[in-house]
Amino acid sequence: MLQLNSVFDLPWCIIRGFNELANPSEKRGGKHYPLSKFDCLNNFLGRINAISIPFTRYPFTWKKRIHTHLIYKRLDRVILRNDWVNFYPDSIIRHGTFSCSDHCPIILSATNSIQRRKKLPFRFQNFWCHYRQLDPIVEEHWQVHI
Repeated sequence: MLQLNSVFDLPWCIIRGFNELANPSEKRGGKHYPLSKFDCLNNFLGRINAISIPFTRYPFTWKKRIHTHLIYKRLDRVILRNDWVNFYPDSIIRHGTFSCSDHCPIILSATNSIQRRKKLPFRFQNFWCHYRQLDPIVEEHWQVHI
């Protein structure tokens, strides 16, 4: 069996509907599932060395009315290779609001802290004094009102 980690040796992320639940709290309404129902997704994540990233906002990504029962589930998710968090530690997943679909949008915000530049403190450069256009600007903004 071909492993995803052997094909891609870089951090990866997959956003999609998996139509599986990881635990009972990911479903509200309808009939109860046996605990063995949650093994499929959890075993899959273990085999590919991946995690399902936590989310903010509303916990469900799918809803449907079956007969008179409104059922909510978290069928859509973001899974990523374990080392993704090393490169993108500030990753945040938000579930959007339901609109015209029975699925809500998933928004991934990821920033690479390694690539983020450290903000440097302001330093005045002496060569700026050679520019005559600078004098009125400094004079106007340097005045302190006490």
